[in-house]
Amino acid sequence: MDTDYLTLHKYSPSLPNLKFPSKYQRGFFLILILKSIQVTSQVYYEPKIVCGTPYRLSNIKYAGKDKEKRFPKLRGDIDISFNKNGKKLFVLEKKQKGRVLEFLLSVPYNLNTTYSVASINIKDKHKEKNPQSIAFSSDQKRMFILSGGTRDAVVQYDRKFVARSAKKHKHQRFFVKRQDRDPKDLAFSSNGIKMYILGGKKNKVFEYDLKIPFSIEAGNVSYNEVNFSLNIEKPSSLAFSDDGLRMFVLDAKTTTINEYKLGSHFSLSSVVPVQSFSLKNEMENPKEILFSDEGSALVVVGQKSKYPCRLVTYNLSPSEFCYTEASTNSGILTCDDNPLMFTVLGSSTFVDANNDGELDGGVHLDSIPPGLEAHWRLSDFNTTATLEFSREAIYHEDTDSMDHLEGSFNADQALTVGTGILSFNPPVKVCFSENPRRYLHNHIYFKNGKQHQIEVE
Repeated sequence: MDTDYLTLHKYSPSLPNLKFPSKYQRGFFLILILKSIQVTSQVYYEPKIVCGTPYRLSNIKYAGKDKEKRFPKLRGDIDISFNKNGKKLFVLEKKQKGRVLEFLLSVPYNLNTTYSVASINIKDKHKEKNPQSIAFSSDQKRMFILSGGTRDAVVQYDRKFVARSAKKHKHQRFFVKRQDRDPKDLAFSSNGIKMYILGGKKNKVFEYDLKIPFSIEAGNVSYNEVNFSLNIEKPSSLAFSDDGLRMFVLDAKTTTINEYKLGSHFSLSSVVPVQSFSLKNEMENPKEILFSDEGSALVVVGQKSKYPCRLVTYNLSPSEFCYTEASTNSGILTCDDNPLMFTVLGSSTFVDANNDGELDGGVHLDSIPPGLEAHWRLSDFNTTATLEFSREAIYHEDTDSMDHLEGSFNADQALTVGTGILSFNPPVKVCFSENPRRYLHNHIYFKNGKQHQIEVE
C-alpha cells in the first residue's frame, strides 16, 4: 500500500552506467572523510508512518498466482534487488553465468508488469566467477556484488559503467574470508554506515562499520567483532527492516523465514528471535528473500515443480480493514480480524505521555460514521497504533459502509520525533458494515381455541 513518507527516494541508474571508481574519485573520497565521520557520528533514521504492519511476519499472506513471476529461461540460482520506488528489478545470475539483468516495472513491485531493458556480464568483463549476492546504495549510484568461491569478497561498482577490459579498472574489494569462507548474502543499513555478511560456514551474521556510507574503499571498512550466531540449518538470505529494528534470515533447508528483533537500530549486539513463517505451501526450494521499500510486501525467489526460477509475492499488511456493527444492532462497532493499524519506522515512536496505552493526539479522521469516537491503542513499544471505536453510530440501521477513510497525522503531536503533516495517500480502504442479522417480529394466531405466537421476518 502506498503511503506518505518523511523521506525522498531517488531513481536508480541503468546498468550500462556502472563502473569501478577511478583513482581521482578515491582521492576525492578521502577529502570528504572528515565530513563523513561527522555525519555518521550522529546515527539518526528519518521517521515514517506506514499503513498496516510492515516487516512483520504475523500477518503474512500469499498474494496469489497473479502476483508471481517466472523466468523459464533462467535455470540457475538468482539474487534480486529493487530500486527504491519498486519500478526497477535487478536479477543477478549466480555462479556460472554471472550476468546482471535489469527489468522495468510499469506497476511498482508488481512482478507481472516487468520487461527487460539491459544487462551486463560481470563474469567475462570483470572476472567475477562466483557471484552470490547483489546490493545497491540508497541513492542507487553504486552496485555491490558478493563473490564467493576462492575470493570471498565484496566488490564495488560505480555509477558510470564503461564496456572496457577489466584490466583497465582497479577492482575495489573488501575480503570477508577471515570471518567466513562461505558467504551467502550481503546487506547494508539504510544509511550505509553498516554492512552485513551472512556466513554459511559458521552460521553467523557479521557486522562491519563503514566510515564513508556505501563505500568499501581502502580503509573505509572494518570488522567490529560483532556477530550473531544463527540457530538454523542452512542460512541462505538476509534482510533488514528499513529502520534496522527487525532482521530476517531464510533457512533454505527448512524453507522457513526467521524474524528477529534488534535492541537498537542495525546493531547485532542485542538480537531476540520473534517468530518464523514456513514457505512450504508455495515454494519447494527457496533461495532469496527481499522486502519492498515500505515493508508491506515480501518477494521470495525459489523453485517449485517444473519452474526452476520463480518469484513469489507475499503481503504483510491487509489491503482492506473492516469493522462490523455489534450483534444487537446497537450501533457499537466490533473489530474484525483486520483492524486499521499504522506503524512508525525510524528513530521515533507514537506519543503516550499519559502512559494509558493510547495515542495522545495528532490524528485527524474524515468520513467515519457519525456518533463514533475514535481511539488509537498502542502496542509493540508504542510503534504500532490500532484504530478502535467507542460510543454508537447514529444511523446504524441504514448501514454505514464506505470504501475509504481519509485523514492525516500531525507528526509534531503524534510522534516523539518528527515534523509535518502526513496524509493518508491514497485514502485507506476501510469497511464499516451493519450487522446482517434478520429482523423478526411476533405473529399471533389462534388454533383449536388456543393462542399461539411465532417469530417471522
